Amino acid sequence: MACRDQKYEPCLRWKNMGLPVSNGHSRAAAAVVETSSESEDEEVEQRSESITDLSLEYLQIKKLVKYLKAGDQTATVLTLCAMLNLNLMKETYQLAIWDLKGLEVLLNLLDTKEERCHIGSLKILRQISHNVLIRRAIVDMDGLRSLVRILDSLVMDTKAFAAETIANVAKVQRARRNILQLGGVPKLVKLLDCEPNSVNLSADQEKSVEVARCAALALWSCSKSTKIKVAISKAGGIPLLARLLKSSNENMLIPVVGNLQEFASVKGCRIAIQTEGIMEDLVKNLSRNNDELQMYCANAIFKCAEDEKTQELVLKHSGLQPLVSLLSKSDNKELLAAATGAIWKCSISRKNVDKYACSRGLTLLPLISAQTKHTRNTENILPYVTRCINVY
Repeated sequence: MACRDQKYEPCLRWKNMGLPVSNGHSRAAAAVVETSSESEDEEVEQRSESITDLSLEYLQIKKLVKYLKAGDQTATVLTLCAMLNLNLMKETYQLAIWDLKGLEVLLNLLDTKEERCHIGSLKILRQISHNVLIRRAIVDMDGLRSLVRILDSLVMDTKAFAAETIANVAKVQRARRNILQLGGVPKLVKLLDCEPNSVNLSADQEKSVEVARCAALALWSCSKSTKIKVAISKAGGIPLLARLLKSSNENMLIPVVGNLQEFASVKGCRIAIQTEGIMEDLVKNLSRNNDELQMYCANAIFKCAEDEKTQELVLKHSGLQPLVSLLSKSDNKELLAAATGAIWKCSISRKNVDKYACSRGLTLLPLISAQTKHTRNTENILPYVTRCINVY
């Protein structure tokens, strides 16, 4: 083939990865330097590969992108399958797709009427969009417009892959603004509607649950924006998340609680959390053997416990005891900070400062000395112990 006869000359993007190269394109290099210097939500992870491996990977992608551009419908589908056989989580493959304008081709395939092309392209996009440069490029190419539109597809897999890709891209601030403007929030909220705990789910119902999980991931990425939090609440997202919170699947629970702990910083959303019976399930999930899930639950309680109503709900559902139990995990600083913060806020209510809480509260004194280097934990612990002493 012609591509095998051409001399390999990687562009300066590879030089920015610390690799030896012959020559390249100054515009591409400048773009990388400019993009890498942006202070957004992520940092570019850079890996070092041998020039031999890099050449092979680059040429593999070059050949496949050529077929994507020139092939008919069947050839395009076969090429997408071949590309999916590669380890697309490797940064060298991701940057090669970007450098050879393969990303533009993949996004263009989303505007065709062939469902197989949609699915193949989205399977690739959901992997390579873990790369921050790819995310920004998707935003720059107006790729979110196609991704948001595809959320209306009748094919479950297509909707799930599109939502998962949006979850990655929405980690970029500009992407969140675009999603809001394109009407993506109500579409994602609509995808949350499923019955996660139904017995003997059919294949279609299982796919519906997976679509809801991917939509929850996308909304979680979007919920860093206060405007989007309000938009999700107005679209009816909190009652749907409350239903998903009853799921036994931890892969579902983590993005659901991740959303709720983001919403808890907005007063209007806190009221919705109180009225939807969410606090009972948050307390229940504190006892699961999953540090990440426990941290998000404790953090949600911490933020919600600004309100007296939440303090009463924590007492009603016996939430202080599992929160205090989390203090034994002193090696997990994030979990400890969330737990001590929740205990502190709940102890504002005198009813919560019962004999059990205070007897355990006194055991926090050694913990304070052990956490002197972690100011946030100490600041959360001291008010609680002080209230115990004042009451008793």
